[in-house]
Amino acid sequence: MGLCFALSEPSLGFDRNEPVAPLPEIDRLDAGKVALGQSLFFDPILSSDNQMSCASCHDPAAGGTMRTPRPTGKVDGKPLFNVPTIFNVANNHMFGWRGTIRSLTNSTRKCCSIPTSWGPNGMLSYQSLMARRPTRKHWHRVTSS
Repeated sequence: MGLCFALSEPSLGFDRNEPVAPLPEIDRLDAGKVALGQSLFFDPILSSDNQMSCASCHDPAAGGTMRTPRPTGKVDGKPLFNVPTIFNVANNHMFGWRGTIRSLTNSTRKCCSIPTSWGPNGMLSYQSLMARRPTRKHWHRVTSS
């Protein structure tokens, strides 16, 4: 019993040395940016053959991942790794199964450039995406504010 009172700080319910900590509070989300992100996430126009969206592999109903050991690629051959979850991914400090990618931006770029995921040419470029009038209009509206 004496040990319980000997703690120098209150227990927070997690070990500070663990790689997973409680999620921080979210101050405020921009509804327009959330809507644009959701629209792009589910839009198959992002793949070079208009068949794949982010949600094709990162299914929100399946924990932000797939229910298969390996994703089905667009080209012969399957990727070496299974699809990681995207839930709370913004709070990660390392990305990729080997932990060699250090930012969410670089992780996304790497994923979107894999021909077996997005087709022979990878994900559409920003310029191609902006050529679509509805996307361009929505993009400029939410990013200019």
